[in-house]
Amino acid sequence: MMNTRYTTGVIRVRKIKAYCFVALFFIAVFLLTMYAALLALSVKNVVLRKDLESKITLVRAEVADMESEYIKRIGDITLSRAEGMGLFAIEDKDFIERRVLVGQAY
Repeated sequence: MMNTRYTTGVIRVRKIKAYCFVALFFIAVFLLTMYAALLALSVKNVVLRKDLESKITLVRAEVADMESEYIKRIGDITLSRAEGMGLFAIEDKDFIERRVLVGQAY
């Protein structure tokens, strides 16, 4: 006859091994799932970054075109042309300043 104390100890060890195996299995599944999710997220971020970089390139090209147009047109502005459009130069200039009070909020 086997010792019942020995068999209950063996059964208890087998149960602990089974619980550990199940726990490790679920941990492995969780880690693989998180790895796949983070990998998908990084791929998505790379695609979005590439898309934003192409949009930035387009905006920079538009700004460059606008700057060149501005440089072309700035030479066309003269005092005689402005006076012909009804604009005039102001001789006496009055500047308004806001006093800054130390220790008080605006």
